[in-house]
Amino acid sequence: MHSEKTIITQEDFQRHPVWHFDPDREIYSPVTDLDRKIGSLDELHFRATFTTPNGEKLLGSIVGQGDLAIGIFRNGREYIANKSIKAISVDFLAQLVKDSPDLNINDLNQLLPLEFQTQIGMEPFVEWNGVFNLD
Repeated sequence: MHSEKTIITQEDFQRHPVWHFDPDREIYSPVTDLDRKIGSLDELHFRATFTTPNGEKLLGSIVGQGDLAIGIFRNGREYIANKSIKAISVDFLAQLVKDSPDLNINDLNQLLPLEFQTQIGMEPFVEWNGVFNLD
């Protein structure tokens, strides 16, 4: 399939709001309906917006229900946070803060928790919101 990718970008999420990660092949492909076999909700990545505690808006994606892993697109790259690899996630998010002085955020305590809202906009998917934190 020509839409398969090894890395998905902000532009990919603008074209397709839902992506499936095949862990056996380590490939992402866009999801346009629910007619495919998916092993777990955690294999799905959904376009989302995030709001920091001080009201700043960020674009990115959530994995599954959004309680385990997220990605934030900013400064021409993706900053990843995953609760199962907290130390690395702290480093990624600290780099986001360092790379984004315009956000007026000085440390992770001002970045987290992040409220999220999915931005799917297509049936049969429903929108939902939640909160992501590394706790």
